[in-house]
Amino acid sequence: MVQLEIYNLTLTKDEFSTTYTKFQPLIIDKVFEVIDLRGANECPFEVFILGNDTLYNGEGNNTQTVNLLINNISDKELKFSDESGFRVISNFLHILENDVQQTGNLKLKQFNSFNDIPTKPRSTGNDFLYYQNEYLLNKDESVILEISGLKAKQPTFKNPSGSYPFYLEYKNIPGYRNGKAKFYIKTGKIFIHYKF
Repeated sequence: MVQLEIYNLTLTKDEFSTTYTKFQPLIIDKVFEVIDLRGANECPFEVFILGNDTLYNGEGNNTQTVNLLINNISDKELKFSDESGFRVISNFLHILENDVQQTGNLKLKQFNSFNDIPTKPRSTGNDFLYYQNEYLLNKDESVILEISGLKAKQPTFKNPSGSYPFYLEYKNIPGYRNGKAKFYIKTGKIFIHYKF
């Protein structure tokens, strides 16, 4: 059921005319099928952390870098425009001393060469990282989102060591609706074992 209200207009026919106001609007209602043509609903990406996926939260922990591998798992190439962007969101940002949404240390990189992909500077209040130019990501190819300057908080009862869900949110990917893909960041002590 969709209802449309229109006011500040006059409908005329021959000698009869009616003016519709905000208090007595023209109401048009009808039941009809709505088809969403914005794009596919499924996520075109598989996302996981490349390399170490644990942030050290012991004494004297330092800032660390996380590399997200963003793999095109769709059945076609993805052509990003300068309006296509990524950001990281989570209900568990409190496990980090440095908010991943606020940090300026986000870079997009090519997977094979680790060369930077040009991106637009993010404006205040807009935490999406946008492509600067058009970029083509073929089927089964990947890009890397480098997130540096991350530091896990010390573990507490409310903030224990563990594996926490995060999301890579994407927008304006041609052929797809805006959406998100899940990945996990772990916190804990990192032990290094030496063999003699």
